[in-house]
Amino acid sequence: MTRRRSAIGNWKMNGLTADLSGADQIAGSLPEGANADNTIIAYEPVWAIGTGRTPGIGEIAQTHAFIRSRLPDPSLSILYGGSVNASNAAGIFALADVDGGLVGGASLTAEKFIPIIQALEATS
Repeated sequence: MTRRRSAIGNWKMNGLTADLSGADQIAGSLPEGANADNTIIAYEPVWAIGTGRTPGIGEIAQTHAFIRSRLPDPSLSILYGGSVNASNAAGIFALADVDGGLVGGASLTAEKFIPIIQALEATS
């Protein structure tokens, strides 16, 4: 295991996901004049990138609420972007502060992507 993978694993195990999305990082990432008409936020935990791992529903809800609370315009859309698939999409999309998904590999075939779209439509 590389040192980076070990550190990412420790972040996950110590429940520090929200700390990785600190207010300074959020504020510093938004362009001046960001609003719901021109900006969408996408979030994926750093420890999940490229792993196929997804945090629990509670962790996604907590982190999205944290992000929304730090936005200058709370009407900005926040998409969840980590390993959304047919089996977890409905639960993720039902969360109050999740406005949609940034779907990766599951969008490559209609067979995998259509159930995700249907889950989003069912929660809208």
